[in-house]
Amino acid sequence: MEQNFEFKKNRPFGDLISDTFNFIKSDFRRILRFLLIYSGPVILISAISGAFFQATVMKSINPSNLQMLSDPKDYLYDLFNSNIKYIMLYLLFALIASVFMISASLSYINTYIKNKEKGFELEDVWVEMRNNLGATFANTMLLILLYIFGFAIIVVIISLTATIIPIAILLGIGFMCLFIYFSLALSFLYCAQIFEQKSFGEALGRSFQLIKGYWWYTFGLFLVMGIITAIFGYVAGVPNQIVLQVFKTELYSNSVSFPSVLGMITTTFTIFVSTIITVITQINIALQYFNLIEKKETPELLSKINEL
Repeated sequence: MEQNFEFKKNRPFGDLISDTFNFIKSDFRRILRFLLIYSGPVILISAISGAFFQATVMKSINPSNLQMLSDPKDYLYDLFNSNIKYIMLYLLFALIASVFMISASLSYINTYIKNKEKGFELEDVWVEMRNNLGATFANTMLLILLYIFGFAIIVVIISLTATIIPIAILLGIGFMCLFIYFSLALSFLYCAQIFEQKSFGEALGRSFQLIKGYWWYTFGLFLVMGIITAIFGYVAGVPNQIVLQVFKTELYSNSVSFPSVLGMITTTFTIFVSTIITVITQINIALQYFNLIEKKETPELLSKINEL
Protein backbone atom coordinates (compact mmCIF):
# COMPACT_ATOMS: atom_id res chain seq x y z
CA MET A 1 0.00 0.00 0.00
CA GLU A 2 1.25 3.45 -0.88
CA GLN A 3 1.79 5.71 2.10
CA ASN A 4 0.41 9.20 1.34
CA PHE A 5 -0.62 10.56 4.72
CA GLU A 6 1.69 13.14 6.29
CA PHE A 7 1.83 13.29 10.09
CA LYS A 8 4.64 15.84 10.44
CA LYS A 9 2.67 18.81 9.24
CA ASN A 10 1.42 22.16 10.51
CA ARG A 11 -2.38 21.86 10.54
CA PRO A 12 -5.22 24.28 11.31
CA PHE A 13 -7.74 23.28 13.98
CA GLY A 14 -10.30 21.78 11.60
CA ASP A 15 -7.74 19.64 9.79
CA LEU A 16 -6.56 18.12 13.07
CA ILE A 17 -10.06 16.71 13.46
CA SER A 18 -10.79 15.76 9.85
CA ASP A 19 -7.32 14.28 9.25
CA THR A 20 -7.74 12.01 12.27
CA PHE A 21 -10.58 10.29 10.44
CA ASN A 22 -8.90 10.64 7.02
CA PHE A 23 -5.97 8.56 8.28
CA ILE A 24 -8.28 5.92 9.75
CA LYS A 25 -10.31 5.85 6.54
CA SER A 26 -7.20 5.51 4.35
CA ASP A 27 -5.88 2.50 6.26
CA PHE A 28 -8.95 1.26 8.14
CA ARG A 29 -8.77 -2.47 7.45
CA ARG A 30 -5.10 -2.79 8.31
CA ILE A 31 -5.38 -0.66 11.48
CA LEU A 32 -8.37 -2.66 12.68
CA ARG A 33 -6.73 -5.99 11.82
CA PHE A 34 -3.59 -5.05 13.71
CA LEU A 35 -5.52 -3.93 16.79
CA LEU A 36 -7.69 -7.06 16.80
CA ILE A 37 -4.76 -9.44 16.36
CA TYR A 38 -2.19 -7.89 18.69
CA SER A 39 -4.34 -6.04 21.25
CA GLY A 40 -7.69 -7.78 20.83
CA PRO A 41 -7.07 -10.75 23.18
CA VAL A 42 -6.01 -8.49 26.07
CA ILE A 43 -8.92 -6.11 25.43
CA LEU A 44 -11.33 -9.07 25.31
CA ILE A 45 -10.11 -10.31 28.71
CA SER A 46 -10.57 -6.78 30.08
CA ALA A 47 -14.07 -6.57 28.58
CA ILE A 48 -15.09 -9.96 30.01
CA SER A 49 -13.80 -9.02 33.46
CA GLY A 50 -15.76 -5.75 33.23
CA ALA A 51 -18.92 -7.60 32.22
CA PHE A 52 -18.44 -10.11 35.04
CA PHE A 53 -17.92 -7.25 37.51
CA GLN A 54 -21.11 -5.50 36.36
CA ALA A 55 -23.12 -8.73 36.54
CA THR A 56 -21.77 -9.50 40.03
CA VAL A 57 -22.62 -6.03 41.33
CA MET A 58 -26.12 -6.15 39.83
CA LYS A 59 -26.78 -9.52 41.45
CA SER A 60 -25.49 -8.08 44.75
CA ILE A 61 -28.05 -5.27 44.56
CA ASN A 62 -31.46 -6.09 45.94
CA PRO A 63 -33.92 -3.32 45.02
CA SER A 64 -36.26 -4.49 47.81
CA ASN A 65 -33.56 -4.16 50.48
CA LEU A 66 -34.73 -1.48 52.90
CA GLN A 67 -31.12 -0.62 53.82
CA MET A 68 -30.77 1.03 50.40
CA LEU A 69 -33.34 3.59 51.53
CA SER A 70 -32.71 3.80 55.27
CA ASP A 71 -28.89 3.74 55.26
CA PRO A 72 -27.56 4.12 51.69
CA LYS A 73 -24.04 5.09 52.85
CA ASP A 74 -23.48 1.84 54.77
CA TYR A 75 -25.19 -0.14 52.03
CA LEU A 76 -22.83 1.21 49.37
CA TYR A 77 -19.86 0.64 51.69
CA ASP A 78 -20.85 -3.02 52.19
CA LEU A 79 -21.49 -3.39 48.46
CA PHE A 80 -18.03 -2.02 47.68
CA ASN A 81 -16.28 -4.26 50.22
CA SER A 82 -18.08 -7.39 49.04
CA ASN A 83 -17.01 -6.74 45.44
CA ILE A 84 -13.55 -5.25 45.97
CA LYS A 85 -11.72 -8.22 44.41
CA TYR A 86 -13.80 -7.94 41.23
CA ILE A 87 -13.19 -4.18 41.09
CA MET A 88 -9.42 -4.62 41.45
CA LEU A 89 -9.37 -7.40 38.86
CA TYR A 90 -11.26 -5.29 36.33
CA LEU A 91 -9.06 -2.23 36.98
CA LEU A 92 -5.93 -4.33 36.49
CA PHE A 93 -7.09 -5.76 33.16
CA ALA A 94 -8.40 -2.34 32.07
CA LEU A 95 -4.98 -0.82 32.82
CA ILE A 96 -3.19 -3.50 30.81
CA ALA A 97 -5.64 -3.10 27.92
CA SER A 98 -5.07 0.67 27.97
CA VAL A 99 -1.29 0.18 27.83
CA PHE A 100 -1.69 -2.19 24.89
CA MET A 101 -3.92 0.25 23.02
CA ILE A 102 -1.58 3.21 23.57
CA SER A 103 1.47 1.20 22.53
CA ALA A 104 -0.33 -0.38 19.55
CA SER A 105 -1.77 2.90 18.23
CA LEU A 106 1.40 4.98 18.52
CA SER A 107 3.64 2.12 17.33
CA TYR A 108 1.47 1.81 14.23
CA ILE A 109 1.85 5.52 13.55
CA ASN A 110 5.61 5.41 14.14
CA THR A 111 6.01 2.44 11.80
CA TYR A 112 3.89 4.25 9.22
CA ILE A 113 6.13 7.33 9.43
CA LYS A 114 9.38 5.35 9.29
CA ASN A 115 8.26 3.31 6.28
CA LYS A 116 6.45 6.03 4.37
CA GLU A 117 8.24 5.27 1.10
CA LYS A 118 8.66 1.46 1.09
CA GLY A 119 5.56 0.33 3.01
CA PHE A 120 5.36 -2.21 5.84
CA GLU A 121 3.67 -5.36 7.13
CA LEU A 122 1.78 -5.91 10.36
CA GLU A 123 4.73 -7.91 11.69
CA ASP A 124 6.85 -4.74 11.43
CA VAL A 125 4.35 -2.88 13.62
CA TRP A 126 4.35 -5.76 16.12
CA VAL A 127 8.14 -5.54 16.43
CA GLU A 128 7.82 -1.79 17.10
CA MET A 129 4.98 -2.33 19.57
CA ARG A 130 6.83 -5.10 21.39
CA ASN A 131 9.83 -2.81 21.84
CA ASN A 132 7.60 -0.06 23.27
CA LEU A 133 5.34 -2.11 25.56
CA GLY A 134 7.74 -2.30 28.50
CA ALA A 135 8.48 1.43 28.54
CA THR A 136 4.79 2.28 28.04
CA PHE A 137 3.79 0.13 31.02
CA ALA A 138 6.63 1.51 33.18
CA ASN A 139 5.71 5.11 32.29
CA THR A 140 2.05 4.38 33.06
CA MET A 141 2.94 3.07 36.52
CA LEU A 142 5.21 6.07 37.18
CA LEU A 143 2.41 8.37 36.04
CA ILE A 144 -0.04 6.67 38.41
CA LEU A 145 2.42 7.01 41.29
CA LEU A 146 2.88 10.68 40.40
CA TYR A 147 -0.88 11.23 40.54
CA ILE A 148 -1.18 9.34 43.83
CA PHE A 149 1.63 11.40 45.36
CA GLY A 150 0.04 14.64 44.15
CA PHE A 151 -3.38 13.58 45.39
CA ALA A 152 -1.96 12.71 48.82
CA ILE A 153 -0.40 16.16 49.12
CA ILE A 154 -3.71 17.77 48.13
CA VAL A 155 -5.64 15.75 50.72
CA VAL A 156 -3.17 16.73 53.46
CA ILE A 157 -3.30 20.44 52.57
CA ILE A 158 -7.11 20.53 52.35
CA SER A 159 -7.50 18.57 55.60
CA LEU A 160 -5.29 21.10 57.39
CA THR A 161 -7.57 23.92 56.24
CA ALA A 162 -10.85 22.00 56.60
CA THR A 163 -11.95 24.13 59.57
CA ILE A 164 -11.83 27.23 57.35
CA ILE A 165 -14.47 26.24 54.80
CA PRO A 166 -14.04 29.12 52.27
CA ILE A 167 -10.27 28.50 52.06
CA ALA A 168 -10.79 24.74 51.76
CA ILE A 169 -13.27 25.28 48.89
CA LEU A 170 -10.92 27.67 47.08
CA LEU A 171 -8.03 25.25 47.50
CA GLY A 172 -10.19 22.40 46.19
CA ILE A 173 -11.13 24.41 43.09
CA GLY A 174 -7.52 25.48 42.59
CA PHE A 175 -6.20 21.93 42.83
CA MET A 176 -8.88 20.73 40.43
CA CYS A 177 -7.74 23.33 37.88
CA LEU A 178 -4.12 22.22 38.37
CA PHE A 179 -5.17 18.60 37.87
CA ILE A 180 -6.85 19.45 34.56
CA TYR A 181 -3.87 21.53 33.43
CA PHE A 182 -1.28 18.86 34.20
CA SER A 183 -3.42 16.02 32.82
CA LEU A 184 -3.74 17.79 29.48
CA ALA A 185 -0.03 18.68 29.39
CA LEU A 186 0.92 15.06 30.10
CA SER A 187 -1.16 13.77 27.17
CA PHE A 188 1.97 13.98 24.97
CA LEU A 189 4.12 11.86 27.30
CA TYR A 190 3.66 8.62 25.36
CA CYS A 191 4.25 10.37 22.03
CA ALA A 192 7.60 11.69 23.27
CA GLN A 193 8.46 8.23 24.60
CA ILE A 194 7.66 6.34 21.38
CA PHE A 195 8.39 8.88 18.63
CA GLU A 196 11.54 10.35 20.20
CA GLN A 197 12.57 7.46 22.50
CA LYS A 198 12.70 9.72 25.56
CA SER A 199 12.82 8.56 29.17
CA PHE A 200 10.00 9.31 31.60
CA GLY A 201 11.61 12.52 32.90
CA GLU A 202 12.57 13.70 29.42
CA ALA A 203 9.09 12.93 28.10
CA LEU A 204 7.53 14.96 30.93
CA GLY A 205 9.70 17.94 30.07
CA ARG A 206 8.99 17.56 26.36
CA SER A 207 5.23 17.51 26.98
CA PHE A 208 5.27 20.73 29.00
CA GLN A 209 7.59 22.37 26.48
CA LEU A 210 5.28 21.63 23.55
CA ILE A 211 2.01 22.62 25.21
CA LYS A 212 3.37 25.94 26.50
CA GLY A 213 1.42 28.69 24.77
CA TYR A 214 -1.00 26.21 23.20
CA TRP A 215 -2.81 24.83 26.25
CA TRP A 216 -6.24 26.30 25.46
CA TYR A 217 -5.87 25.39 21.78
CA THR A 218 -5.11 21.79 22.74
CA PHE A 219 -7.88 21.76 25.35
CA GLY A 220 -10.44 22.84 22.74
CA LEU A 221 -9.20 20.22 20.27
CA PHE A 222 -9.31 17.37 22.77
CA LEU A 223 -12.71 18.53 24.06
CA VAL A 224 -14.21 18.31 20.56
CA MET A 225 -12.59 14.94 19.90
CA GLY A 226 -13.71 13.74 23.32
CA ILE A 227 -17.33 14.57 22.47
CA ILE A 228 -17.04 12.78 19.10
CA THR A 229 -15.53 9.62 20.59
CA ALA A 230 -18.08 9.72 23.43
CA ILE A 231 -20.85 9.63 20.82
CA PHE A 232 -19.25 6.59 19.19
CA GLY A 233 -18.97 4.96 22.61
CA TYR A 234 -22.62 5.74 23.36
CA VAL A 235 -23.71 4.14 20.09
CA ALA A 236 -21.64 1.04 20.91
CA GLY A 237 -23.41 0.85 24.27
CA VAL A 238 -26.97 1.02 22.89
CA PRO A 239 -27.45 -2.80 22.74
CA ASN A 240 -26.32 -3.10 26.35
CA GLN A 241 -28.66 -0.33 27.47
CA ILE A 242 -31.58 -2.02 25.72
CA VAL A 243 -30.85 -5.31 27.48
CA LEU A 244 -30.52 -3.54 30.85
CA GLN A 245 -33.89 -1.85 30.42
CA VAL A 246 -35.82 -4.78 28.95
CA PHE A 247 -34.52 -7.43 31.37
CA LYS A 248 -34.00 -5.24 34.43
CA THR A 249 -35.75 -7.58 36.87
CA GLU A 250 -34.04 -10.75 35.58
CA LEU A 251 -30.59 -9.15 35.72
CA TYR A 252 -30.98 -8.44 39.45
CA SER A 253 -31.75 -12.10 40.06
CA ASN A 254 -29.08 -14.48 41.38
CA SER A 255 -30.10 -17.21 38.94
CA VAL A 256 -28.33 -17.82 35.63
CA SER A 257 -30.75 -17.09 32.80
CA PHE A 258 -30.80 -16.09 29.16
CA PRO A 259 -31.12 -12.34 30.03
CA SER A 260 -28.12 -12.51 32.39
CA VAL A 261 -25.99 -14.24 29.73
CA LEU A 262 -27.19 -11.77 27.10
CA GLY A 263 -26.31 -8.91 29.47
CA MET A 264 -22.78 -10.30 29.87
CA ILE A 265 -22.38 -10.52 26.08
CA THR A 266 -23.62 -6.99 25.36
CA THR A 267 -21.52 -5.52 28.19
CA THR A 268 -18.43 -7.32 26.88
CA PHE A 269 -19.17 -5.99 23.39
CA THR A 270 -19.61 -2.42 24.69
CA ILE A 271 -16.35 -2.40 26.67
CA PHE A 272 -14.43 -4.07 23.82
CA VAL A 273 -15.61 -1.60 21.16
CA SER A 274 -15.21 1.41 23.48
CA THR A 275 -11.59 0.39 24.11
CA ILE A 276 -10.84 -0.10 20.40
CA ILE A 277 -12.34 3.32 19.70
CA THR A 278 -9.58 4.95 21.80
CA VAL A 279 -7.34 4.57 18.73
CA ILE A 280 -9.12 7.70 17.46
CA THR A 281 -7.94 9.63 20.51
CA GLN A 282 -4.36 8.41 20.14
CA ILE A 283 -4.20 9.36 16.47
CA ASN A 284 -5.54 12.82 17.26
CA ILE A 285 -3.00 13.28 20.08
CA ALA A 286 -0.21 12.24 17.70
CA LEU A 287 -1.38 14.74 15.07
CA GLN A 288 -1.41 17.54 17.63
CA TYR A 289 2.00 16.42 18.92
CA PHE A 290 3.59 16.78 15.49
CA ASN A 291 1.52 19.90 14.81
CA LEU A 292 3.01 21.64 17.85
CA ILE A 293 6.51 20.51 16.90
CA GLU A 294 6.05 22.00 13.44
CA LYS A 295 4.67 25.25 14.89
CA LYS A 296 7.53 25.63 17.36
CA GLU A 297 10.51 23.99 15.69
CA THR A 298 9.59 23.59 11.98
CA PRO A 299 11.78 20.47 11.54
CA GLU A 300 10.03 19.37 8.34
CA LEU A 301 10.65 22.75 6.70
CA LEU A 302 14.31 22.71 7.72
CA SER A 303 14.64 19.17 6.39
CA LYS A 304 13.27 20.22 2.99
CA ILE A 305 15.60 23.24 2.88
CA ASN A 306 18.59 21.01 3.61
CA GLU A 307 17.61 18.73 0.75
CA LEU A 308 17.84 21.61 -1.76
